Amino acid sequence: MNHSKTRKWVAIADQETTSVRVYDLDADTFDEGSEVWSFHAPWKNKFQDIRLRRLDGREVLAAACDADYACIVDIETKEVLWSTHEGASNPHSIELLPDGIVAVGATTGMELHFFDLRSPEPSNMQACLGPHDFHGLLYDPHLDRLWAWGDTDLQLLKVERAEGGIRYTVEAVYTIEDRWGHDLQPVLGSGGKKLWLTNHRAVLQFDTDTRTFSEDYPGAELISRPDTKAIGNYSDGTVISMVPDAGFLPWTSYAIRVFTPGEAGFTFRDIPIPGRASYKCRVWTAEYGG
Repeated sequence: MNHSKTRKWVAIADQETTSVRVYDLDADTFDEGSEVWSFHAPWKNKFQDIRLRRLDGREVLAAACDADYACIVDIETKEVLWSTHEGASNPHSIELLPDGIVAVGATTGMELHFFDLRSPEPSNMQACLGPHDFHGLLYDPHLDRLWAWGDTDLQLLKVERAEGGIRYTVEAVYTIEDRWGHDLQPVLGSGGKKLWLTNHRAVLQFDTDTRTFSEDYPGAELISRPDTKAIGNYSDGTVISMVPDAGFLPWTSYAIRVFTPGEAGFTFRDIPIPGRASYKCRVWTAEYGG
């Protein structure tokens, strides 16, 4: 089953059952009937970030979990291809770069760790970049750079192999006044030119050409909600997001919200997830942006 060809699937990081679950977005309820794939963590760590990526011609799940854990899992076989317990303190974001470098960002200690999957012994390098955490990471194929989002800063990093390990360079930093930056995802359909960003107050977009933040985008009056933990969109303009309802943990929710564009503007509906406390929801595509 080719997950990357399906544009209307959504994945959730279910912290109640320590699993990743993928559902058909057209369902009225996310349950066993609408579930199309799942992966249960044998180590019982809570998933904190998930995304679909490709590695050596196969589709993989890239996941960051609590207790300093991160892993790469084969979608078809569900085999754990790579894992580490050195994913920094409280990993909240993960990205698999096309060349086989894994970046794991943490919310504690301002740590960003890099791992080289092409190395016989995947190397690890810790970087403490300023006074902020790393809640969001995203590779930009148009710039061949890594975006890193945390607290008030959006950083643009050049990541490359070098003698002795992996080298990074901070090429730019873009700062806003509002604190507690959280999620970072591509705005699909923007030609790779825009990013979604969330913080404690709002959902924003960032233009990678003009390098400016904006809260003026289609549907913003509905989509922008305080404390949004996850955001993303499909190529047809449909947007998904998650705001905690504290039904299981203070940061999880038993529903996601779907915003649908129409001639009169956006409308929304909530899809319940009974017994599945979501921390992140993800548009289930292996594309970095486009």
